[in-house]
Amino acid sequence: MAADTLRFFRLAKDLKQQAVAEALHISQSTYSDLETGKVAISEQQAEELARLYDVSKDVFLHEGKTVINHNIGEHSRSIHNFKQYYESDQDFLDAHIHKIDSLIASIHEEKKQLYTLIEGLNEERKSLVSLLERMLDR
Repeated sequence: MAADTLRFFRLAKDLKQQAVAEALHISQSTYSDLETGKVAISEQQAEELARLYDVSKDVFLHEGKTVINHNIGEHSRSIHNFKQYYESDQDFLDAHIHKIDSLIASIHEEKKQLYTLIEGLNEERKSLVSLLERMLDR
């Protein structure tokens, strides 16, 4: 694995070396050795990193093979060969469109729940105002 891939993912998530080291259950200096390429990443460490960064562990295990990582946001320098995960460009797009559609549906559902909550709060506010007015009229 290219040593700068580890650094790239860490910086993209705005993490300190210490935080990643703790996730891997190693010291910061050992993590630094991983990041600089002095020490090879173990299979277990690759699995932990994959969970941390929400990518395939292969990203950390296979030198020279890369994958497009769309979880990084503005850090569009993450260049990876997505063909190792998708049979065609259309499969790649379909998977991501499905994910986006699911997110949109979730947002709409949350919006409905918020409107219901707001309506309930408005009803409660009206009740409290009415109660307060009755108490003041006494």
